[in-house]
Amino acid sequence: MTLINKKGFTLIELLVVIAIIGVLSTLAIIALGSARTKARDSKRMSDLKQIATALELYYGENNTYPVIITPGNSLVSPDGLTTYMNKIPSNPTPRNDGTCPDKDYSYSVDNQITPKSYNISTCLGSSVSTSPPGSVAYSNTGLFSCGQKISDDDGNQYDTVQIGTQCWMKQNLNIGEDISTYLNQGDFIDGIEKYCYGGGPCNDDYGGLYQWHMALGLPKNCDSSNNSPCNISGVIKGICPTGWHIPSLSEFQTLAQNAAPGCDLISTGCSTAGGFLKEVGTIHWWSPNSGATNQSNFTALPSGLRITDGTVYGRGDVNKLWAASPVLNNPSDAWSISLYSGNASAYGGSHLRAIGFSVRCLKDN
Repeated sequence: MTLINKKGFTLIELLVVIAIIGVLSTLAIIALGSARTKARDSKRMSDLKQIATALELYYGENNTYPVIITPGNSLVSPDGLTTYMNKIPSNPTPRNDGTCPDKDYSYSVDNQITPKSYNISTCLGSSVSTSPPGSVAYSNTGLFSCGQKISDDDGNQYDTVQIGTQCWMKQNLNIGEDISTYLNQGDFIDGIEKYCYGGGPCNDDYGGLYQWHMALGLPKNCDSSNNSPCNISGVIKGICPTGWHIPSLSEFQTLAQNAAPGCDLISTGCSTAGGFLKEVGTIHWWSPNSGATNQSNFTALPSGLRITDGTVYGRGDVNKLWAASPVLNNPSDAWSISLYSGNASAYGGSHLRAIGFSVRCLKDN
């Protein structure tokens, strides 16, 4: 009788096969997830382009942009006779691809300036064509991706940088006419006002200094009132370009938490966040410029401040940035954040609205 030796898989061989199947399955799932993200991002870009085309058609016939557009609704002429888009699309879900927030498309408009302008924006979880992950928008000037330069209404140009879920200007705002040399502020009647450190012209590196009402584009009495129209809420464009806004205290908190997760600007400050945001070296900052790494590429500069009697000081030592957040129980104060040459922390605090601080603009999402 002939014995046939039938060899099966050993336990080790079975485990190896199972492990290989597991790795291949994981890779397939990752590839599928990446493909789905790219598909959603491609749709986002296509949606923005289609909406932008419809907005330009609307403008061509009505010489203005719509004040509001609503995903799911149609875009029609004011008289309702012409339809420019049958259904305004919504941001595909899930929306929080990559580091993106869970938000629908954002639309803003300014029909008061010349030329009139709009901004329709979203966030990409992956790169699409030449647009990197992060903030992307269409406006009356075309396609914008975070990292490109933007301009204000005076023609000043600013670099932009993606930090986590946010797109920030890399320089302090410098729009407006310097009123530092006016003996009486009433001598200046129209337009955007700013103060320059030590008298004009404002240094391009540091930008202008703005009282709170100046930064937010509010009447002067809002430096001491929370009554209408000073009782602000939501996204405040202020003197930022269309599609950008004055950041709130909570948005500054999000910025700082990229360096110090879970920190609180008000109660304890955000350790290391100042160094994360400050320009490296002592070309602008006084020595020792503690902890400065500028890992964020925010490149904060020590622009100093202007107090209520007109005295300016602190250039080289401190950068204070206004937030679009009033102190509700004190109508003369508003929130801001501060960075110092002597330590690596970022701090939130309340200050008199009549003091002149710097301004950084944040991209609408």
